[in-house]
Parts: sequence; C-alpha cells; structure tokens
Amino acid sequence: MNRDEALERLHVIDEEAKKLRESLKISGVGENIWHSDTMDDDEWIVEADGYGKATFSIVEGNYPNDYLTKFHLEFSSEGNALLFVDMVYDQEPDYDELRRVYKEDISEEDR
Repeated sequence: MNRDEALERLHVIDEEAKKLRESLKISGVGENIWHSDTMDDDEWIVEADGYGKATFSIVEGNYPNDYLTKFHLEFSSEGNALLFVDMVYDQEPDYDELRRVYKEDISEEDR
C-alpha cells in the first residue's frame, strides 16, 4: 500500500470511528467535554479518551500548551466524570475532599 492509499484508508477508518462514537454517544479522543476557569489560575477539565472513559484534571498555566497538572482522576465513563464535576464544582479545590467524594460517591468501577 502506497502513502496515498494508506491516507485514504486512514480517512475511511476515521469516518467509521466517528460514526461509531456517535452511535455509542461518546466523545472523540482528547475532546474536552467540560472546561471551566475557576478560582485563581486553576482550570478544571474533563477530557474524553475516545473510548467512553474520561479524566478529570485541575491544571495551572496555559492549557493545553504549557501547564502543570495539580490534580488528576480517571473515570470509567464520561458520565461519571461529569457527575463528579457536578458534585464538586462549587468547592474550593481541597484535594483530600475531592478524593473523598470520588471514593465514596462515584461508581465502584472507577476505583
């Protein structure tokens, strides 16, 4: 397979993956499904992995180019990540409290 054929195949596969994600109601790889500026210089971000899972991060700096991750959790579903953010968004970023909510109130499959 030459380069042009490989690129065409990649395009077809990407389109199929996009349609499959739409039918599964999941977001694309690296897609920010929730993002908010919060207190001080922190930004809260929920990012999809493209396979139904998501991560939650609190970052400082110039996201997505030059930033420091201050807090990070992984979730087994985009819905659980969004539920978590909904539960804790109005709180100051007390990392121990965020971990407690994650452990006590979010699905067992995420632990």
